Amino acid sequence: MSKRYELSIKERRDIESRSFGTIETTTTVTIPEGCVGFIGIRKRYGSKGIFVTSPFLWGPWEGCPTLDIANMGGTMEEFLQGEAIAHVAIVREVDLEGTVNDGLHDHNGSGESKGSTTGASL
Repeated sequence: MSKRYELSIKERRDIESRSFGTIETTTTVTIPEGCVGFIGIRKRYGSKGIFVTSPFLWGPWEGCPTLDIANMGGTMEEFLQGEAIAHVAIVREVDLEGTVNDGLHDHNGSGESKGSTTGASL
């Protein structure tokens, strides 16, 4: 399963160089149970040193994401209302053995799914 949303800026915002800010978006995103949304900044911003500091949305969740933005570039950046700023890709959560974590089943009675990678070193 894979789905993608494009996030648009709710209102104009300026973020100074070497600082952090938040940007509200207008796109309603739905993350189902057992899925994760990954937020990726558009290339035109990423190439200027701008990135999302909290790039995950854990399901179940629904709403318009507010992005925590870091501007590590050398200049102030202007974000214009209605402009596309990022994408959200939604994927199903799986453990390292490849089984789907649907969030609904307790396979071994311990509160963890069988084959859990909790405590495992990678």
